[in-house]
Amino acid sequence: MGNRKITFSVAECTEFHSLGEYHEGIETIEEAVRLYKRIPPKRLNGMPGISIVVEDEGEASIVYGKFIDMSCLKYLPCLQNDETVKDTFKYLIGEFPKMVVMK
Repeated sequence: MGNRKITFSVAECTEFHSLGEYHEGIETIEEAVRLYKRIPPKRLNGMPGISIVVEDEGEASIVYGKFIDMSCLKYLPCLQNDETVKDTFKYLIGEFPKMVVMK
């Protein structure tokens, strides 16, 4: 992937980050999942999610609602063959086995 830095964000409301809990600059997917799971379901202000953020490239939601969205990589083509990203999706599928994987 070169010099691009990948981080993650977690939002209580993926549509409007200012509604509810929001974390950015998360260094690992493990930490992002921990924060995501910590959001109390009774307090949800919207659809919670995890996004992948690529420095100088953009951001894409990879977990939201009941979905793991691998198809979002079409919006960040610089990540399509990145091994770290492939490992990220493998980890997410293991952590959320009941979620629907969109390819």
